[in-house]
Amino acid sequence: MPPTVSVSIGQQLIDLKNAKDGGALTQKEYEQQVRKLIDSVQ
Repeated sequence: MPPTVSVSIGQQLIDLKNAKDGGALTQKEYEQQVRKLIDSVQ
């Protein structure tokens, strides 16, 4: 069984911002992913 990787919510938000800033995500995609991430912890 492969090990699971636990990444903090803060790190995931940073990664999403970097992806948006680098052109990998549009503003709309970025906002959708951030919303999904935040909703997952509520």
